[in-house]
Amino acid sequence: MEQFDVRYGENRSRYFLNMVELSLNVEACFQDEQVWGDMLATLDSEIPDSEEFGDIEGDLAQNALISASYAIQYMQYGKLADFCASAEKVLETVDVLHYSENPDYDERKAMMREIGLLGLLVRGLSVPLTNTVLENLDEIARNAPIGADSAEE
Repeated sequence: MEQFDVRYGENRSRYFLNMVELSLNVEACFQDEQVWGDMLATLDSEIPDSEEFGDIEGDLAQNALISASYAIQYMQYGKLADFCASAEKVLETVDVLHYSENPDYDERKAMMREIGLLGLLVRGLSVPLTNTVLENLDEIARNAPIGADSAEE
């Protein structure tokens, strides 16, 4: 999201970050249906149009916000289809990132790594959510940057 903002002179990453911060306090948000509705409406209105923002940063920002929108819908209504759609957008983003660096990348290896990270997130969501869960995911992602898989071989 931040790369999108830099490339296009936008400030849309704040919507994504606000969604993450608000969703950390799920109990409070569930008590106010308007908070969820406002978050969803705001995110949906800020999803970049791929025709207007055609570079990779536009695709990635679009996927991030769509994924976040589905995640909010899942948190609000508990429909598994929304969770799956959110995860699918994350995996699509991983594919775009890896392909942009190396069109011959090992898709299976990259997807398995990402599924592992998503598994950590899901396990983290099964207990009270804390900043620690997100910090751990961030640390894991930082320690194994894109392209690291191919460097190991």
